[in-house]
Amino acid sequence: MTSIAPDEPLLVKQLAAALGVSLRFVYQMRACGFRMRGHTRRRQMATLKQARAWIKTRQFRLVNSVGLIDKKSERGRSLVL
Repeated sequence: MTSIAPDEPLLVKQLAAALGVSLRFVYQMRACGFRMRGHTRRRQMATLKQARAWIKTRQFRLVNSVGLIDKKSERGRSLVL
């Protein structure tokens, strides 16, 4: 198995493999606002470091194959969008 540098630009399939998740997980990340800025016009790329940071800060997860983000309300309760 080859190691992937955290700052290496990855395509969707590569990113899913590096994170150890399904393609659906990465596509749902994108649907929930994760931006994959590509180095070419057609290929969208993101780094492993960017993806992990985005998942952690937004507490992203899949529930019944739908991406959910937990956001803390002003009162401290968890809101699911």
